[in-house]
Amino acid sequence: MALGAVWAGGIWLGALLLAAAAIMTLEWIGICLARGLSDGAWLPSPNPKAVVLLASVLLAALAATLGLLFPALVIAVTGTVLVLALTGVRRGLDDVILSFGVVYVALPIVSVMVLMGDNDYGLFSVFWVLAIVWATDSGAYAAGRLIGGPKLAPAISPNKTWAGLAGGVSAAVAVAIGIAALDLVDNTPRFVGLSIALSLFSQGGDLLESALKRHFDVKDSGTIIPGHGGALDRLDGLLMAFPAIACVQLVAGSGAFIWQ
Repeated sequence: MALGAVWAGGIWLGALLLAAAAIMTLEWIGICLARGLSDGAWLPSPNPKAVVLLASVLLAALAATLGLLFPALVIAVTGTVLVLALTGVRRGLDDVILSFGVVYVALPIVSVMVLMGDNDYGLFSVFWVLAIVWATDSGAYAAGRLIGGPKLAPAISPNKTWAGLAGGVSAAVAVAIGIAALDLVDNTPRFVGLSIALSLFSQGGDLLESALKRHFDVKDSGTIIPGHGGALDRLDGLLMAFPAIACVQLVAGSGAFIWQ
């Protein structure tokens, strides 16, 4: 479904992004306010912070899917400030983390649309990010299970190992070389280097979400995907990878920097 929506673009991609934004925001609220989605509670609590957070993310995501990228960023930043303001003057770390959820969910949505805004390379770039992140997840899991060894960050995620990190990067390199072998890339060394960076950002996103769950003593962000947990559990790598590569494209001026 995800690949089909990306390929179709337009309203289909917009619907996918809005649905993902809504689910991830509800999971974020559930984690931060200790009200998970396992009980079937799909609406945010009456807590005004939760309501403002959800509304801000959905408005930012809607603006992004309509091509209003700068207004989307303004909405996301404003929503973050509003959520933080609603916590009062004696706000704590948990309140700051809750407010960060607006940017955490909305920024990747905006980033996808930044990439898709390049008519020549947008679709290629989005599929590339998906391929690298999915390969990284698979490679990290396989290497971690087969090799094991020293832990990468035991205080954050006790199951992740340095072997898993290396396996994830290796899988990303293999995918990048495979893409280059199809004559889709002009500068192979740069493309492989960007793929390695993307893999590292992806694994960084995984660790960030693990740190969030450990802070709030939550095992999974939700139960929407049996055997995997919630949407945040499956998309955590993409939430870091898309903004990273969108920044590269914005600085370079177009997606041509990636592919040529």
